[in-house]
Parts: sequence; structure tokens; C-alpha cells
Amino acid sequence: MPDPLSQTSEIAEKLKEGNYGLLLDLVAKEDLTPSDCRAVLAECAGTPGGLRANCAKSFELLIDRSACELHSADENGDSLAHLAARHGNLMLLALLPAEIKFQTNNKGLTPFMEAAQSGKTRCAKHLMHLFRQTHLASNWQAVLCKNNSEGRTALDMAEECGWHELAKIIEAELKLLENGLTPQQERIRIQLEQLALAGNLAELKLLATSANCDLPDGAGKTALMRVSECKSAGLEVLKLLAGLGDPTAPDANGWSSLHSAAAAGWEGAMWALANSGAAVNCGDHRNWTALMQAASRDHVDSVRALLRLGANWEMRDNNGSTALYYADRNCCKQTSELLGQFADKSFFKEKLRVHPLLASADSATLPTMRSFNNRPTLPVRAPGNSGIKQQEGSRLDLNSKLDALNAAAAMQAKETPVAAGEVAMETEAAKPTESSTVPKVECKSVMKSIKFGEEIGRGAFGTVCRATLPNSPTEYCAKFINLPFHDTDGKDVRNHKVADNIKAELNLCGLKHENIAKFVEICYNADSLQITVVMERVYGKTLNNFLNGEPVQIEVNRKLTTQICSALQYMHSMGVVHRDINGNNILIDGNKLVKLIDFGLSRRLCESDTHCLESSTMPKGTLHFLAPERFGGDDQEGGSSGRICPKTDVWALGCIVYYMANGRVPYDNIKSFVHLGSKISTFGAPSLASSPETCDINMIDFYRFCTDKNYKTRKSSAELLKHPFIVCNSDHLAVKSQNDNDDDNEKGSGPDGGDCKRRPNAGYGDGTNDPRGADSNNGGGPGGPSGSSEGSILNNPGAVASQRTAEDDDRYPVTSPRRGVCLIINVEKYDRRSLLEDREGSRLDVDRLSTLFSKMAFDVQLAENPTSQEMPEQVHAASVEFGRSNLGCFVCVIMAHGSSGEVYGSDGESVGLESIMRPLYPVHCTSLLNKPKIFIIQACRGLKADESRFSPNRAEDSRFSPYKKDFLVCHSSTKGETAHRDRYNGSLFVQTFCDVICDRFRHDHLTDIMANVNCRLMKAQSSARHGFDDIVVSEYCSTLTKKCYLDIVTDVRVNTEEDM
Repeated sequence: MPDPLSQTSEIAEKLKEGNYGLLLDLVAKEDLTPSDCRAVLAECAGTPGGLRANCAKSFELLIDRSACELHSADENGDSLAHLAARHGNLMLLALLPAEIKFQTNNKGLTPFMEAAQSGKTRCAKHLMHLFRQTHLASNWQAVLCKNNSEGRTALDMAEECGWHELAKIIEAELKLLENGLTPQQERIRIQLEQLALAGNLAELKLLATSANCDLPDGAGKTALMRVSECKSAGLEVLKLLAGLGDPTAPDANGWSSLHSAAAAGWEGAMWALANSGAAVNCGDHRNWTALMQAASRDHVDSVRALLRLGANWEMRDNNGSTALYYADRNCCKQTSELLGQFADKSFFKEKLRVHPLLASADSATLPTMRSFNNRPTLPVRAPGNSGIKQQEGSRLDLNSKLDALNAAAAMQAKETPVAAGEVAMETEAAKPTESSTVPKVECKSVMKSIKFGEEIGRGAFGTVCRATLPNSPTEYCAKFINLPFHDTDGKDVRNHKVADNIKAELNLCGLKHENIAKFVEICYNADSLQITVVMERVYGKTLNNFLNGEPVQIEVNRKLTTQICSALQYMHSMGVVHRDINGNNILIDGNKLVKLIDFGLSRRLCESDTHCLESSTMPKGTLHFLAPERFGGDDQEGGSSGRICPKTDVWALGCIVYYMANGRVPYDNIKSFVHLGSKISTFGAPSLASSPETCDINMIDFYRFCTDKNYKTRKSSAELLKHPFIVCNSDHLAVKSQNDNDDDNEKGSGPDGGDCKRRPNAGYGDGTNDPRGADSNNGGGPGGPSGSSEGSILNNPGAVASQRTAEDDDRYPVTSPRRGVCLIINVEKYDRRSLLEDREGSRLDVDRLSTLFSKMAFDVQLAENPTSQEMPEQVHAASVEFGRSNLGCFVCVIMAHGSSGEVYGSDGESVGLESIMRPLYPVHCTSLLNKPKIFIIQACRGLKADESRFSPNRAEDSRFSPYKKDFLVCHSSTKGETAHRDRYNGSLFVQTFCDVICDRFRHDHLTDIMANVNCRLMKAQSSARHGFDDIVVSEYCSTLTKKCYLDIVTDVRVNTEEDM
């Protein structure tokens, strides 16, 4: 008989297939020693991703038989928990005893550190959530904040390895364990729970993320636990939460989502949870299992489902009672009869029973057994009505076998009963359906000889593993795509989805470009309901890891952008739209060679098509890279569905340029699909500010054309390849003076060694101009009516300043026919839960300010009732408009409730004034460099009332020291004092400020005007016109370096007189 040790890998592979009978036979024959059992577990621990639910019983048997060896480690000091956490095997990790999960290896790493270092979010969550239980809560710091031998924590490792989202999740959980939920987290948790219980899947998809779906309430219960006990919420809602969150998470008493599903008698939920990694035999603080819960409530179908999932009927709680005892005690007759059949049987000696789904011709009412994270290379039991011709280990021969699918793809499978849980399938032909047509493509028959290795990545729709071919020096990788089947999908729907998914990946087949990953083969395994795509393996980093939150130099940006644009131009010429260009789908090697990967969302357009419509109202792709047309709208063709066209990828290319220039994605603070769509619809893409190291004038121009909101006028990838940012070398891209621009024959070296010509305001090498012409955001150009060179410098502050004389240095210059931007932030209505009163009468101040600043040639923007989070966003958005128009002055008026150094948003949460002003700092907004930034704040700064004294001198506010120059911050009250407002007359400070501006803005600069405001305030209050008992005194803090006039005519007249 062969040595079992030499067959460890083979045995492990069989176990992963759910072959419990083989393991049982080996154990019965005593062919597996405890050491052998541990070796098999170690081999299984290295399985990428998750496994099917019926693997759990095999693991439990091995754990039981290797008890004496379970705590042992390998030569590296790694326990089974280290291996499972490193490879993301949540099912095995959840089954291991708690004490093993906290051991350290030779490098001082715990399993939690291993999960953080390898980016296994689900395993990291499982290990952190254990400490939400009352009996472990006091030990969380000793384990989760532990340092390795190099002095680094798990949080440090996640950050250093580029797993930034996981790092945020870890940091948030540590804060939660220490301080509980923040008010904002509590609001999100309540909203998630309400949407989930209401079955609002569409809204839930917009709000739920991996970072927030596990937020617990006071008892430690998550939204998934609540949904698991509410059938009306729907199975799709539960699957969404189980996929994003932690299905193993316990509450304070160790109660899990599986317990909740058992209590509700929801079999579908139990199958979904078990398939996503939940341990069926996990007990709470009383060692009470899900089987006991279902048995005590006489949910006989749930008990039957749990037994098929591997529930141990022999387990006893802390009182020594079994599930059968509780069924008898509660007079649950049917359950007692069912469990009574197992009373004299040993749990580990009974083989798993086949799920009825495998013998049923109708799968519409039963849950699928397909795991959320199946190991793609292993056969998985398929529903009998799969609708696809299938053979064990078969692949789609796209030259011959797919001919049958193109003519008649629907094949109805029948199952024959076999022993030990094995399933045999026979097929017969069905009628042809149009929806099942699958495209042909030329492929090599290499699938059977491919050897799959460990997981190297995971995406939104599948897993990527290492792959090798015999006698081939080239390394490959295999992408396994989980098909998006629903429980109620019929055969025609399934065939249609198979065809759609294969078409998407086949878009890669005909593409041969140096910047696109090379395709090898595509296959479909009907047993596993998965598509396998084999392609070349590209070494290097994703763009996300390459940037690591930091901007890159201009030349690096140019080099990478050129390659991406070239790949897009080639794809689009072949009729393929990628649809998901983002930082994870761009790989960069050590020579900065770019490779586009992941065509799982790609679409092929017919030759006569210029665009097609989204298949649903929810666009697929990465949020911050979605083009405006992807969000759809009632004005869009086809209703609310968004468009897909080649220029969709061009917008994403612009977002990539922004990402590389700033180190962050556009609008990175917005996480909601709805909010981002509204933001882009209103403001377009954020501006790209000029910087000597990371951004030049041509990059800004290139970015503008990429992010044109109108996809019809947005430049194509072919046109963008002729743009000066790509065509000319950096030595020839400097901004030219007006005299230089008059030379039509200016030359620069092109990438092919020849010369490229540039004309004034030439947008492209082929001579095409900015479609916005003289009305473009750059404020005009040589092609516009003004004939000024100002447009060609695109908001370069130094270009305007260089045209002024030294005598003008004591005044801020006028740079546009408009004076500036005035943003009015008014919070009148407050959330009732905030306990803050509404600010009645503030509308009078808004109307007065809007009229006043409009007359002074300011572009007035109004933000009504923003939340604390939205206030800085509004300032940032206004600064974007400022930068585009090259204006001279930025004014922001904030009217809200407040306290010292902060104001309150409509949600009742406070936001610091520094946070509101930060978007205007030069490091964030270079277009405001050396320009005045004025803040007028009508808000309380404390609870005191000034009843006697007034000092007209400027006072320093400790909360606003001169962080940056060119700021003027005017408060309606002194530090620590209250501010006043009258519901019939408005705010005394704001109304007085407007009065003085009206009278003096043509003669005085701002600091003189503020002194005059205080003077008038004193006179107004002495007459008691507004009826206030205490005195209102304003205060300002200035870091202005020049005189600031609000009137364009006055500023220009004064400058002209001095020049004369």
C-alpha cells in the first residue's frame, strides 16, 4: 500500500472536492496518523479563496484526529492558523480552536499579521471580530496591537504592503473596540440595517461597503445578523452582506448570523452563509449551536439543511444537552423523529448526504450550492437544470464544441444516484435558443495540461491564480470568473449569462498590443459554473501600489499615459470598450512598461454603433473612474440607463492622469454612486492645478479634453495621441510668451525623431483647437476675441503677475473681467436629532449678500443646508471653478451655528474652520496662490455675551493662527462670545457688513472696511435698533500681504494712476 504521506496533496485535492468518503475510509483503515492529518490540513490551508460548505466536515474530522498535533508548527513556526490566514482560507480558519489563532511564528507574526500582510480582508475581519465577544474583549490590545520582531503591528504591515482599504478597516475596528461607534458610524449602521431589512437591494448596493457592513449595535449584532432572521429581506440582500462582510462575526455573546438564520428557519440563508465561510458547528458563549437553535423551534427543514451542511448532532452545550434533547423537551415531534435516527450513530462515521438540489429538476425554489469564493479548478456540484452541455473536466472547444452551443446550447442535465456524495451527469439535447449563442474564437487545447498554483489576486468577479504549462518557460496566470447566477435563473437566462461573460473575456482574444496582456485560452466548466481565462502573467505593481498615495513626476505621468492611451486607441479601433480602466487594472513593471488587464466588463461595439446602453441602471465599474454618461439620467437616450462608448474609457484615462498627478483619485472623499453622479453633473471633473514637478500646462490641457462632460465633444483616444502632452518632449512644452507664440514655425522634437509644429493655442498636433473656443474655462486665448496670451497659460499665477509693474506690489491684481467667486454657505434647517434650533431669518442675509456680490461682478454660488462633511466639499468645488476661470478673489460666507473654532452642519456634526479652509491652501489649490481668500463667518464662538467692552483692534484667535498667507477671516463675534440673528431683520453683523460694503467698496480696501463695520455696529447697538441687550462686536484675523479691493473699477483706476 502506498505511503499516505506521499499522497498528501492528492488527498487534499479530493477533500476540497467534498469527497468525505475517501477520508473516512482512510481514517477507518488507520492509514492516516495524527501527523498525516495535520499535513493534509496544512495542504488544504494553502487553498486560495474559500471552499464549498461540505468541505467543513472533512476539516473537522482531520482536526479531531490530529488533536495532539494540532498546536504544532512547521519549520517556519507557522501554525495551521498562519497558513489559513495567509492564503485567505476563512472556512478552515473559523474551524480552528481559538488558542491557535493567537500563536506567533519564528518571525513574531500572528495569524492576524499574516492576513494583514497578505491583504486577506475576510480573515483579518474574522480574527478582529472575535474580540467583540465579552469574554475576549479585555485581550484585544495584546493581540491586535502586538508588534512583530521588527516592531511593526498588523496595521503597519497592511499600510506598507499597499493594502490601504484593509488598513482603514483595521484602524476603524481598533478604534471601535476602544471607544465604540462614532455618531457617524451609528447613523450609517442604522441606515444599512433599515435598507437591508426593507429588502432595498439597489440602495443597499450604493451604501454598503466592506468597511461599514460589519458595524455592530450595542449588543454586537451586525446588519447581516438582523437580515439572517428576516426572510422578507430576501436572499440577494443576505448574499450581498455576506460577500462584503464577515459571515463568521459573533455578537457579544458569541451568537452568529447562522444562529439567526436557524432561529428564523431560513434554509436558503443557512446555505449561503455556510458557503461563504460560516462554521456550522460554531457555538455561542453557552456552546449553543445553530442545530440546537433550529431543533428547539421545530424547524425540521432547517434541521435537515444543517445536517446536510455537516452539523454535528453529538455536540453538547455547557449543560451537557444535545439538539435532540431540546427537540424532545419542547415537544418538537418531527424534529425529534429526524434527530432520533442519528441517536446511535457517530457523527464522523456518517457520510454527508446529497442535497436535494442535485436531484431536483427545478432549482428555482432552492439555494444554489455555488460558493462565493469557489476554488475555480475544482468541480462543484451544479444544479440539474444548468442549461449547458457538460462533461467532467471538459472545456469549451471554441472551434468545434461551441458550434453546438451556437446552434443548440441548452442541454438539460439529469442526475443518476451514486454513492458517497459523488454526482454523475447525463445530458440530452434541447431546443436551440438565441440567448445561448456563444462567440467562436481560436484556442489551443492546453487546458488539461495547465497546472494551477496559489492565488495571486482577487477582483470583483473572480480569483486569479498562478498557472504553468509543461515545457514552457513563460509564466501564466489563470482568472476564474464566478458567473452571476441567481437562484431563480432558468436555463435560458443562464445560457445568456454564460454567453455574455464569455463574450466579455473573448474581447481580449483578438487584441495583440504591447500594452495589453496576452491571451492564451478561455474555457468553461459547467460543473463549477465558472469561466477560466489563461493569459500571460505580468510582473510588476498595480498603479495603486505604484503610486501608494503619492503623485509622480511629469515625465513618469507622460510615459505611462502615452502607453495607456496607445492601448486604448488600439482597443477602440478593434471595437472594444474596456469600461473599467482604474488603478487596479493597470500593471507597471520595473521598466515602467504598462499592461492593461481585466477585460471582464468590456463590451464590443458593432461597426455601425457609436455607443450602447448599460444593461442595468447601475453602471458596473470602479466608482471614481465612471464617466458622466455612465450615470445615465432621464435626459439620456434609453431612459435612466447610462451609455457605453469608447470615450467612456477616455474619461477614465483623464482620471488616471489626475490620479498620477495628485496621488489620489478624483473626488476621493465621495463614496456614494448617487453623490458622485450629482457632483460630476454639477461641477464636472475636479481641476488639475499646475505644479512644477507633477503637472505642466500641456498636462492640464490634455486632462481637460479627456474630462469633457459631453461625450460627443470629448476627444477620442486617437486624437489624444496627437496632443502636445504626448507628442512633444518636455523640453519643448514650456509655456511661451506672446512674442514666441507669434512664431507659427516653432518646432520641437517628436517621439519619432522628427519635428512637430505648434501654433498658438493649438490643442493638438493636427491643428485642431479647443472646442470651447473663446468661451473656454481658461478665460480666452489667442483664438478668442481678446487676443490675449492669458488663456494659453491656463491659470499660471506668475504669468499675470509678470505683466504688472513693481509699483502694483501693494495691491492684489485683477486678472479677469469678473472679480471672483463668492460662496455662500447657509445652514438654516437642522436635523431634529441634533437638538439644534433652525436659524430663522438667515434667508434675509442670503438674499442681501447674493445681490451685493453679484453687483460687484462676483460669481455667487449658494450652498443650502450642507452637512459637516459637505462643507469642505463645497469649498473645494468652488475653488475648482475659481481655478478654471482665473479670477482674482475668493470669498466664502458661512452662516451656521458654531462654537470656538468650528461650525455645525445640518446633520448637527461639527467641522473645524481649518478643515473648511484647507482646500484653499496652496498645496491643494495652486490657482489661489498669492490671491486673497476672504471668509465671513456668522456663527457663535462660545456661550458668553459681551455686555460692556469693545476693542476695535484686531485680536488673534488661537484657533486660527496664520497657517497660510493671503487669508482674511472675519467673525461676527469675538472669541468665546455668542452671535446674534433676528428672524425679521437678519443678522446684525451681516447686514452691517453689507451696508458698509455698499458705501465704501469703491474707496476702501477690506481691512479698512472691517474697522468701519465695527464702528457702525457700535452706533447701531447704541440706538438699540435691533433690541439686543448685549453688544455685538466683530473680530478679524488677517494674513493678507497686500491691499484687497472688492471693486474692479477702483482697483484698475488706482493702478493706472500710479503707473502714470
